[in-house]
Amino acid sequence: MKKNEIKTLPQIIEWASEKFPDNEAFIFNKQSLSYNELFLQSAKVAQFLMRLGVKKGDRIGIYLYRSLEVIPTIFGVLRSGAAYVPLDPFAPLERTKACILDCDIKFIMTNQREFTQIEQLLYSNDLSLEVIIGGQSPDDKVISWEEVYKLEPYLVESVEISEDDLSYILYTSGSTGTPKGITHTHKSGLSFARIASNAFELTSDDKIGNFSPLHFDPSAFGYFSGPLAGATTLIIPEPHLKLPASLSDLPEREKPTVLWAIPYIYNEPY
Repeated sequence: MKKNEIKTLPQIIEWASEKFPDNEAFIFNKQSLSYNELFLQSAKVAQFLMRLGVKKGDRIGIYLYRSLEVIPTIFGVLRSGAAYVPLDPFAPLERTKACILDCDIKFIMTNQREFTQIEQLLYSNDLSLEVIIGGQSPDDKVISWEEVYKLEPYLVESVEISEDDLSYILYTSGSTGTPKGITHTHKSGLSFARIASNAFELTSDDKIGNFSPLHFDPSAFGYFSGPLAGATTLIIPEPHLKLPASLSDLPEREKPTVLWAIPYIYNEPY
């Protein structure tokens, strides 16, 4: 695939895995995923979702703290033809429930730590949740990540995705009322990724510091703009964001070439 042939967000990883298979795609807490590993892991996620009956246009909740698991989850959901909806694990459970109801989420991707926070929602009478992936529980509605990763990545079915299909939904803060879901197509998400990648003149030699949580719009910079250049994205661990002073040694330690964050981050002396 040529770069100018990319029309949808999962094609970014397809292209990057062909051109930069061994490049580190994402780093988190000294662990990393190459572009080839990301491509294969996201294929397993996509295949598993399709076996569960997920279809194009379905909304899949992602309820995860910052981690390396977030990345194959995002691209696996997109490769299945579904759209991902970030659910903030720090938000009150009632807000999470409202978002699930608003866009009719039936599947949630999480892991054991976060699962304990939302397990009760699986049995809520006014929700239509069918499965939570990532928990450990003796229940047919809970599936472990081990089951997902047992699959062969090469058996993933092809899903026809167009640039006008829904790719992700981000909810507003709700500070002036009820949170509202802002929908993005593959075209809009890819447009932002290209604009940002060009603006920062990103290359495969860059390392990007990703400060934004998944439910904030700027997160698309690291998750999509970085891979569009074959660059490495450094996911900043949560404790650094709660205590910005701890970021003081990050530039020296990780040597990022691009940092994009909200102003208060830069108030701390590096």
